Amino acid sequence: MARGEDPNAASGESREIQRAKPDSDAELTVTSVLATHVSGPIPSPGILRDYEEVLTGSAERIISAWEEENRHRRELDSKILEQDAVSSEMHYGVLRRGQIFAFILAILLFSGSMFLVYQGNSTGGVAVLLGEIVALVGVFVIGRRAQTKRTGSPADYDSDSEPVE
Repeated sequence: MARGEDPNAASGESREIQRAKPDSDAELTVTSVLATHVSGPIPSPGILRDYEEVLTGSAERIISAWEEENRHRRELDSKILEQDAVSSEMHYGVLRRGQIFAFILAILLFSGSMFLVYQGNSTGGVAVLLGEIVALVGVFVIGRRAQTKRTGSPADYDSDSEPVE
């Protein structure tokens, strides 16, 4: 304990330190320190009252500045959500187009392999058919792995046309 400290003062409370001035007989100096911590967007009512006493209208300016900042933040959040929705719709459109083109290509390759078998080139027809199956399965497996790595779940979208959030 430091010299002159109040032995009854609990930790965390303000402490009074008393020191006698060396040149004077009975003068005593008392020093008190008060610390306040405010957590939040606007000060407590007591602090606002103190601001208002020092400068009239300052409490209103502090609150209106906080309201303006809050309104601006909500507008930005809304814009970000709108952009995310548009981006998701575009991404879904690209995925859907890719699936349609893949289906058309699969039908063409299947028809070509059946035509080759019909023409008597069964080896070529079976090779094209097996190559097509391997390619489609490979694309499906690789796509699922990439999707799982990106999102943590294998399906971002349900079978209908609506994205799942």
